[in-house]
Amino acid sequence: MSAWQAVRVEFEVPADSGYVFDLVDPQPRRRERAVERHAEYVAALYDALQRYNDIWRRAERASVLSDPAVAAALDQASAAYRDALAHTGQGLVGYFLSAWRPEHVEDRSRLAPYGVLFLRWETEFPEQWRRAGPYSPWHAKKEVLRSFSRFGVPPPQRDQLTSLLIAAVHRAHRCEDRGYSTLARCLDGPVLRAALGLAAESTSPHARLRARYVQWVMDHEDEPVTLAGWRRWLGDAC
Repeated sequence: MSAWQAVRVEFEVPADSGYVFDLVDPQPRRRERAVERHAEYVAALYDALQRYNDIWRRAERASVLSDPAVAAALDQASAAYRDALAHTGQGLVGYFLSAWRPEHVEDRSRLAPYGVLFLRWETEFPEQWRRAGPYSPWHAKKEVLRSFSRFGVPPPQRDQLTSLLIAAVHRAHRCEDRGYSTLARCLDGPVLRAALGLAAESTSPHARLRARYVQWVMDHEDEPVTLAGWRRWLGDAC
């Protein structure tokens, strides 16, 4: 099951979940404590999942459906799983991804910092982000970028996402980075255009190509941002 499918769509994140922003803190000790705490929640999640599965395997099917004690034990394990997940980076991203309906506009703006944090974590500490769990983070990254592109970027997150996009242009390509090219259409403006113009003149051939491609994507909004499209553009550009 995916992280965001497992989170209850109530949009009330745990009151003590603010520690996750220390995962990108410039002070190593504070960041280390946040990483340790995150690992504790992941361990608790796996423990709750194991307990749930053990109860289900041991109980006869009839007991699962009719025995109040078995049902209560399953509910307790499930609640422990949801609580632990809701304290992890991917769990908190799940709240953000769940707020997509028109009536969720205020919730989405309130939860957007968790989406940005997830992308910052990957940008600044990629190995830590990749190993943190509880699930593979690549699909979550893809969905976060897609969500911002599809439903818009709240004004307070615009500058941060612009900086993350430019960082992606300058680095070696990472899995799901293509989503930043689509996101550029939502962030289009003088700040992004100026930064891409500088990158297009970089001494790095990689950065020059990426910057020029993103500029092209912004100027051709009807063109799909796909691997095939990138290859066609690259063939024409070279």
